[in-house]
Amino acid sequence: MPVYQSEHLNVLGDQGDILLADFSAYTVGMRQDIRYEPSRDFLFSSDKIAMRAILRSDGQPLWNEWMTLADGVTTQNPFITLAVR
Repeated sequence: MPVYQSEHLNVLGDQGDILLADFSAYTVGMRQDIRYEPSRDFLFSSDKIAMRAILRSDGQPLWNEWMTLADGVTTQNPFITLAVR
């Protein structure tokens, strides 16, 4: 599996510092259409137009809870955090 680093995880040694994730079980939804806004003032002296795009989105796991396998004991989840060490 590939390894990614992120500043959004907890400090090394705390719970949640390492996340084992299957991002195929994660969904992203668009809250509204992408909005484009031009600004003629920003680059006025060089006869250019600056553009910005505004995107509102949100994401969440597709699973709401842990899945228990047929043996009735083993559980699975596509997102697992390691405990405090």
